[in-house]
Amino acid sequence: MTGRGAQEPDSRNPDGQSPEAVARQLEASLSEQLGLLGQLDALGQRQSRLIDEDDPDRLLEVLAERQAVIDRMEGCARRLVPLQQRWDVTAGTTDAGSRDRIRQRLESIAGLIDAIDRRDAHDRERLEDRRREIARELGELDRSRRATGAYTPPPTERPRFRDEEA
Repeated sequence: MTGRGAQEPDSRNPDGQSPEAVARQLEASLSEQLGLLGQLDALGQRQSRLIDEDDPDRLLEVLAERQAVIDRMEGCARRLVPLQQRWDVTAGTTDAGSRDRIRQRLESIAGLIDAIDRRDAHDRERLEDRRREIARELGELDRSRRATGAYTPPPTERPRFRDEEA
């Protein structure tokens, strides 16, 4: 048999989904991942401000929120793996508009990941600098306390026994 019926198996992935269905699912998952990255980016900006403000309590809250988003992203990434495999099989038979939308989402995702990574690296450096500064201040405080103690006379002991006959 020739014609469309004979070509149908070639335009479907091994799971039997049409290229259009795979493209729609992949677009939806990439959009979800892009949304989660947007949340992570916003939380990263808050994190940077809290580092500037030296507010460790609120910083810990933001870090916990970030971890929740990262956990959701991991689930999304796991769901993307089989879609990406199906896309590799069907991409050539998908319309140009779907391919362009998917490419644009992938580029947006890569750009956000890069921006988040750069800001996180900068924040890590700032936190490490702050940690070193605090360690230095604590060391100076300890040296100062010991130096002050060297000039303080030792405590005098009061006699433990009294002579009451005198």
